[in-house]
Amino acid sequence: MKDSIKREFTKLKVLNLKTWDDIYSYLADIPNDKNYKTAGLVFELFAKEYFLSQGNYSDVWLTSELPASIKKTLNVFSDIGVDIVLRDKHNNLS
Repeated sequence: MKDSIKREFTKLKVLNLKTWDDIYSYLADIPNDKNYKTAGLVFELFAKEYFLSQGNYSDVWLTSELPASIKKTLNVFSDIGVDIVLRDKHNNLS
């Protein structure tokens, strides 16, 4: 993962933003992010931490982190259309 993405994600966590509008505004204002690629990746990291913090999921993976067996089960071989995969406490994938 690029340092710039890690840096922006760290800033996002430190800011302790309270609303979705605040998060959106922060992501929309990331410098030099013409196509919002950095913002998208930072939001994916945020979403992963959010889902993990809720206690409903035993595993949360970004597509790039998916184990091969899960990729095969879900027939996911790229991140087009799939950003995050969740496994709940009953072993269901979504």
